[in-house]
Amino acid sequence: MTKWADYIISQATFGKNNRIENLKQHVDNGANIGVGEIVPRSTVIANIKKGKSYVTAYNGLSNMKKGETIRVHNVDSDFFLRIDKNKVGLDNLGPIPEIS
Repeated sequence: MTKWADYIISQATFGKNNRIENLKQHVDNGANIGVGEIVPRSTVIANIKKGKSYVTAYNGLSNMKKGETIRVHNVDSDFFLRIDKNKVGLDNLGPIPEIS
C-alpha cells in the first residue's frame, strides 16, 4: 500500500449541529495502517496546523478505500474540519461512519 497521509480518519462522533467531537485516527506507515485510537477534534486540528496530513477512509480496515484530504478552516475564531474548500462554520468529512 502506498502511504496516503500521516494519519487516516475512519470514524467520528458528532454532537450538536453535527459538530465533530472525537475521531478515530490511524497512523499510516505506508506498509500498514495502525489499529487506531480515539482522539478529540482539537488533536486533529492542532496536528493539521503543525503540518501533519490527514485523509478520510471508507469501508473499514479490511477493505479500506482512500477518501479526501482533511483541511482546517478558521471561521469567526473557531476551527472546522472539512474535506472541501468551503470556509463555513460547519464540519464536513463526508459520509464517515459514527464511532461504535
